[in-house]
Amino acid sequence: MKMDKKSLEEVINICIEKPLGGAAIDTKGQDMKDLIAYMKTLVTKSTKPVTKKVPKKNKGC
Repeated sequence: MKMDKKSLEEVINICIEKPLGGAAIDTKGQDMKDLIAYMKTLVTKSTKPVTKKVPKKNKGC
C-alpha cells in the first residue's frame, strides 16, 4: 500500500477530522498558521526524541 505525501496542513486537518470528529480548518487561514507556528516552537535542533525509561524490576519485589 503506497501512501501519498501530505502537507503539514493536510495532516493537521486529518487529525482534527478523523479522531477528534471536528471540522477541518482553512489551510491558508490564520488558525492554521497559528497551529503551525505553535508546533514549530515545540521542536528545535537540539530536541531529542523522547524515550521512556522503564526501571528494571528487582527480584523479590
